[in-house]
Amino acid sequence: MPEQEENAPYKKVKVHLSLSKSRYVGYVHVYPPKTRVSDLLNEADRFMTLTEVESIESIAKDASLVLNKGLVSYVHVVEEFKRVYHKVHSGEFVKAKIRMVDFQIEGEVFVPSHMKNMERDAVLNRSAHFLNVRNGVVVGTRERYDYMAVSTHQIRSLEIAG
Repeated sequence: MPEQEENAPYKKVKVHLSLSKSRYVGYVHVYPPKTRVSDLLNEADRFMTLTEVESIESIAKDASLVLNKGLVSYVHVVEEFKRVYHKVHSGEFVKAKIRMVDFQIEGEVFVPSHMKNMERDAVLNRSAHFLNVRNGVVVGTRERYDYMAVSTHQIRSLEIAG
């Protein structure tokens, strides 16, 4: 496993991501002031770089890919070199079915307390480009993730329980 450079100006994070029908594993570099992969995903830049890419497709070993974030279906953090803890917001996780263009994800989405009595579309109409999902399962596959970030640009519909 590649090591995090001791004095690197960034945090190196291994991720698994789905882009259209392709799956990739590689590293993203999270530069300050961002501290999380979700910060990188939700920033205004349309593209991101994936380094040291592993794929079943014909990509040169240790290649880097520049990816259009709008075409990424979901991202799962495989490992982080340093955990960063953030303020916990009040709210609750609710069961949800997320219908994407070519597949469905079942899991739990977080509904902040201040959105509890609002229309459920408020969960997707925030400025974030990715929706955080806990205990996500890609239906019809063996893919299961404790946490994953799902692109709101790729969501066709969201069914929220309750």
